[in-house]
Amino acid sequence: MKSLKRIFLIIPALFLVLSCTKDEDPLKFILSISATPLEGGSVTPDGGVFEEGTAVTLQATPANGYLFREWSGDLRTAENPIMVTMGSDMNITAVFAKSDGDKDGVTDDIDACPDTPPGEIVDASGCSSSQTDTDGDGVIDDLDNCPETPEGEQVNEQGCVVTSAIYLDNNGI
Repeated sequence: MKSLKRIFLIIPALFLVLSCTKDEDPLKFILSISATPLEGGSVTPDGGVFEEGTAVTLQATPANGYLFREWSGDLRTAENPIMVTMGSDMNITAVFAKSDGDKDGVTDDIDACPDTPPGEIVDASGCSSSQTDTDGDGVIDDLDNCPETPEGEQVNEQGCVVTSAIYLDNNGI
């Protein structure tokens, strides 16, 4: 009879143990963040482990002289900041580029003429003919009618050598 009582005491306890199973741990995913080039900027947060369904806002911050171009890897967009919802491991790269303030195709770090007017063709240093004086006569190239004036010569507003014969009457014409 004692053993029958024990069985009746064990059955409810066993039922309680079997019916109270532990909830499953939430899935966790790895968010790996990188920047290219490394000196181009940073991302907040810089990665981590997040539970499934967690919304993570990524913010790319360019370093001085750079601009944010796009996200690449498991996320492809130019939107910044951007929110991702964790549902798998993710590898995301923030892509930065050197800035080009006047949009002439020459990055600001090497642009000798950072204020090129829109649409003008530039040389390797970022200067257009409206910004350079190749022969050093004081007249910019796009206004210089005599682009190969020897250095040190006195020139008129068209960049041509002024001779004393031209100015005999001292009227400048």
